[in-house]
Amino acid sequence: MNNEEKKQYLRRYQAAKKRAKMIQEEIDELRSSKTSPVGLGDGLPHGSGTSDLSGYAVPLF
Repeated sequence: MNNEEKKQYLRRYQAAKKRAKMIQEEIDELRSSKTSPVGLGDGLPHGSGTSDLSGYAVPLF
């Protein structure tokens, strides 16, 4: 492997590492939003059929 091939390989590695980090951040954000209670914000009353978050936690692991 010559020096130019090594440089190209390292560039691809760096790009892949950056993409993996972005994907992990997206996964973390999605997990966070799935487990965080979010108000509907429409000002209307809603049923009290809320439950704990254990149903969300199970699929994460």
